[in-house]
Amino acid sequence: MPFLLLFLFIVVPLSELALLLWIAEHTHWAFPLAVVIATGIAGVALMRVQGVLTLRRLRRMGADGSPVDPMIDAGFLALAAGLLITPGVVTDAVGLSLLFPPTRALWRAGLKRWFHNRLQFGQFQFMQFGGPFQHAEHGAEMGDDDDDIIEGHVVNRDE
Repeated sequence: MPFLLLFLFIVVPLSELALLLWIAEHTHWAFPLAVVIATGIAGVALMRVQGVLTLRRLRRMGADGSPVDPMIDAGFLALAAGLLITPGVVTDAVGLSLLFPPTRALWRAGLKRWFHNRLQFGQFQFMQFGGPFQHAEHGAEMGDDDDDIIEGHVVNRDE
């Protein structure tokens, strides 16, 4: 996890900056600036349209069946918004690919396949810290051992 954060917050911005400077060196300095501004504006406009369409689809699918695909699309649209706000060529390209329905369908299929493979081979770990269904000492769920049942009664001190 620390390496992922290092990659996201240091490597990606530095590589984006290097790419923008390389583009500016090989073209005019205003070109990468115009590209970043244009993709941001186009991304916001496409985001509004695709957001409304996804919301309609989510409402329709919620009434008719499983809303999984529209929910994944909504998550992708939120991610696309964050990527389009981040200045850079690669983040803009990935953000725009998440906005267009055909490429978003490819991302969705890949995400479903990734989750399916992880669940199939038991690579997910679900943990619960504290809560009413856990023992403090060993973390086993209630009902695993009948020796843990404690009889008692409620006392109301206000009476």
